[in-house]
Amino acid sequence: MREYFRQKRIRRLLRFYSNLQSYGVLFVHDTPVDLTNRKSVLVSRDAKLHFLLTVFFFSLLGGVLGGLLRFVPAGDAGWALRLVVLCASGVVAVECADAVLDRITRALDITLDYVLPLAALLMLIVLYVGLQKFGMGPQWAGQLDAWRANTNTRIQSRPVQAVIEPVEGTNWFFVRTATGALQPLDRTDAMLACEARGAGWKLFDGDSTFTPDPVPRIARPLSVWYGGAFPVGQIGPPTGLGRPGVFSSAGADDLRPTLCIETETR
Repeated sequence: MREYFRQKRIRRLLRFYSNLQSYGVLFVHDTPVDLTNRKSVLVSRDAKLHFLLTVFFFSLLGGVLGGLLRFVPAGDAGWALRLVVLCASGVVAVECADAVLDRITRALDITLDYVLPLAALLMLIVLYVGLQKFGMGPQWAGQLDAWRANTNTRIQSRPVQAVIEPVEGTNWFFVRTATGALQPLDRTDAMLACEARGAGWKLFDGDSTFTPDPVPRIARPLSVWYGGAFPVGQIGPPTGLGRPGVFSSAGADDLRPTLCIETETR
């Protein structure tokens, strides 16, 4: 048994430090240097894998044995038993990590050295043939644009939860969902929602002569459609319903919360 563990230690040391495996490693005066990151390599890939595997198996054994040790009575004998189980679990975890690493090291080498480069080369060939020979470039570009537009719409269409007190004023309101959250709309629908309220209602434009009744308390910065020269303006605690301090761009099909104000007396 002693010789068995001695041989295992020797193999582990040779594997971890004598055969460092890292992309871009060059030995300078017997010191491994990673040229890609310009730093010395202290441990190999196998050492990192062995550590992660050991932690995994130790956690797995701890979860199983921990449930059993709950039935061990407290006292000196109980703590001694727990210590013995802890040490035994550490030894078993290391042995399991060794066994797994011995079996996957060759597969990892083959995968990293051969399979992944060949897969990347094959992907480039398929991409080139598809673009040059079958004219799939416009089709793929269209599919990518459609996916991006659908994803963007799905994200922007989520109702916005914002604390605004009161919920609505006599000369201003936010377009909301049935649950009270702010409903993002595109710019055209936002303007129509304001006009549908009646004469004198329009999209928020930060008019300096506008006085909200009552003045709302807005808990956090909020980007809304802006009726002036800028597409989107940010209102919030510093500005209230005054002129926004920050503006951002947005397309007509983008979705943003809508704030409507009334500038004419009904």
